[in-house]
Amino acid sequence: MTTKSFKVERLVRFRDCDPAGIVFYPRYFEMVNDVVEDWFREALGYDFHHIHVELKLGTPTVHLEVLFKRPSMIGDMLTFWLTVADLGNSSVRVRIHARCGDELRFSVTPTLVHTDMRRVPPGSLPWPEAVRARMLPFVESEDDADAVRGWDWS
Repeated sequence: MTTKSFKVERLVRFRDCDPAGIVFYPRYFEMVNDVVEDWFREALGYDFHHIHVELKLGTPTVHLEVLFKRPSMIGDMLTFWLTVADLGNSSVRVRIHARCGDELRFSVTPTLVHTDMRRVPPGSLPWPEAVRARMLPFVESEDDADAVRGWDWS
């Protein structure tokens, strides 16, 4: 891939698994939220504490597309790769692939919306210019998007 990607490694722990030692699928969503939160803090300089607590804004996930490819087990080291599939004025659709070594374990495409939580009901709010500028290097090129579409998902 030529697009900049955000990478996080995470060990599958006992707490993540069901009695069979396999990751209980809702735990994947917690892992994904952690990856997104880390990306905002480390790559975008837009920390969730600052967004949610200090500014009273939000970044709720409004849509998820998920593919569970192979189970993960306690002790597996997962590598998460995040890129931006689409960047809107107030939304971002990220693509996250989790692998263990060379094996794809799952892929998820959450859509988040920058939201003003001070309004009732909350409404969308454009990304700050500096944050949007930091997202741009992560936007997938056409070649990257074509490569993802060409992966063997079976």
